[in-house]
Amino acid sequence: PTGGIMEKADLEALAQVVRETGILVISDEMLYKLTGFFPNNTEKALRSLMALSQKVKAKYYVVQQGNHGAFIYDGSHYEIVSAPSTLVPRNPKENEKRMQQTFMGALAAEYLESKNIVRASKFAVIVSLLTRAKFGNLEKVLSRAEIEQYAQEHGIDLFR
Repeated sequence: PTGGIMEKADLEALAQVVRETGILVISDEMLYKLTGFFPNNTEKALRSLMALSQKVKAKYYVVQQGNHGAFIYDGSHYEIVSAPSTLVPRNPKENEKRMQQTFMGALAAEYLESKNIVRASKFAVIVSLLTRAKFGNLEKVLSRAEIEQYAQEHGIDLFR
């Protein structure tokens, strides 16, 4: 897809994944490609997600906003999950693909456990940024307890 135009086959494949999970996780750049609106503020994020929701129905839309966090939309309400400033990398393009993969994996794992999309998104933002802060070279995968401890130490309420 280019220039905000999505091919019918791509849209159908995306819709199938959403039908199976109820959640659409998408990067801000892909959302721009699909809708023509770059979601760099609340109004544009809502506008782009409303446009996308006309094409692809989901229970939740989660937009990974690069290093800044995530934007969650359920069709009528939204929530912004901000990244802890201590984790925002100096070089925003470094290890970006790994961060997106980590974000999606962490979000899926936490959502399956908690059934809370906001908690899962906060958890995913922390995990992906911690991974990126170490430039993708963690000695080990962080445990749930370590991630929850980090959130607690930095005043991030995962349960809200």
